[in-house]
Amino acid sequence: MIGTLMIGPKSMKNTFAMYAQLLQATISPVYEQLQFFTNNINDYFLGVSGEDAKQDRKQYAIDAIGNAKELEVATSNAVEKIEK
Repeated sequence: MIGTLMIGPKSMKNTFAMYAQLLQATISPVYEQLQFFTNNINDYFLGVSGEDAKQDRKQYAIDAIGNAKELEVATSNAVEKIEK
């Protein structure tokens, strides 16, 4: 015998739960930062200007730069955790 595969319902649920937690901790921050980045890029290029704007269009670009940096960190962290 080389090994044993545990494929019963209980084992599968435990494995799913373990990977779901890992994905939640690693992938969610990536998608969250990607959403912030996308929103700021859209607001910069397509956003409302003048009195109806929540902030100056330039600020959306500055915020997008910060989002890109945070996205890089989140992505690096995700890759690091998954490769362990």
